[in-house]
Order: sequence, then C-alpha cells, then structure tokens
Amino acid sequence: MSDELVAGARAALADAVHALVGMQVEHVEQNGRQVPIPIDSLYDQLCEASLGERQDGGSVRRPEPGSRAPGWSDALSLLELIDRRVGEWSIGAAEVPGRAVTARRLYALADTAWAPEDVAYVRRLAAQVDSWAVRVRRLLDEEREWELKAPCPSCGEMVIAGQDGSGETVRQYVLRANLSGAECLSCGMQWAPEYYRLLGALIGAPTPEGILE
Repeated sequence: MSDELVAGARAALADAVHALVGMQVEHVEQNGRQVPIPIDSLYDQLCEASLGERQDGGSVRRPEPGSRAPGWSDALSLLELIDRRVGEWSIGAAEVPGRAVTARRLYALADTAWAPEDVAYVRRLAAQVDSWAVRVRRLLDEEREWELKAPCPSCGEMVIAGQDGSGETVRQYVLRANLSGAECLSCGMQWAPEYYRLLGALIGAPTPEGILE
C-alpha cells in the first residue's frame, strides 16, 4: 500500500511539473483542419512575458505585453515567486540541456525516489506547482488574441495575405479580438469590448470564450 501511495504522489508531481515546464501543444487551423504544433512551456512563456517581449514569429504562442515594457510586472512577480520557492525546495538540478535552472530543479524533484513518509510533502509540492501552472495560463490568456472567422461587417473582407514567422505568405482572418478590443486588419475598423455582443450579432458568430463573462 505504501508503495502505491508513493507512486501516486510521484505521478501527481510529475504531471504538475510537466504542466508548468513541459512543452505544450496547441492546435491551429491549416487547410481547413486542426493541426497540433509544439509550443514553449508555460514557464518559458512566462519568462518571455516578464521581459515584455513581443511575438517574433515561429510556432510559439507568446503574449504581447509591449505596452508594459520593459517588463510585465504581474508576470515578473509570479516568475520571481516560482523561482524562489523552487530554489527553497531544491535537492539538485536534472541534466536537461538548454533548460532554465528552475525547470531542471523541478525535474529533479519529480525524478526523486521519495519514501512513504514523504507522500504528504510530495503531494503539497504537486498541488503548489499545479496551481502555478493554472495561474500562468490565466495570466497569459489575458493577452491572448482570437481570430474571428467571419467577414468584417464594415468592409466585407474575411481574409488577407500576411507573413508567418518564417517569412512565408499565409492567409489570415481579418477580424482579431482580445480583452482590450477588436479590430479589422483590412480596413482598420475597431470595436471596444462593450460592443462585442453587437459585433457577434453582426457576424453571426458566438463571442470567443473568455471575452465576456
């Protein structure tokens, strides 16, 4: 029974560590179908957000807190908390080339062969790491941008040609929305958040989840 408890606690910690510092998968639409692509871990995205970096292409989804440069204080505060607490827990760092020391410390914790008397402690670690992953995702999603797959009610355009991170020409939907506002990339028409319901009615589409309560 004790072995099962240890195994369960280790599994919970491993899952939480992966949720925070493991590579993520996001689905994007290509040629009419959803395609999975690998993206940075939540922790790495948080590091980038704390520096106030902007989207620079590639397959990685990153927030764009440019107006908060030189750093995004909320992201920086959470990052410092995670780094400090993981440093306090540290029992060493796993050999994972190219990864930050906090990620390597978490992997070392997840790989440890804990004893039965450590089960409660390991489960507390797992709960804390998992809560960080939830907080990071919520923080990053505040900066997330949605594509609205409908013609612009102002100019009638639906897609325009643009360039992806590798410089290739791609077609993208003209209507974009985030928590701050919506805009047509073709004609420049803008809508404030209080007009999202009206915009949704005009284009015959539901409001993206997270835009409105």
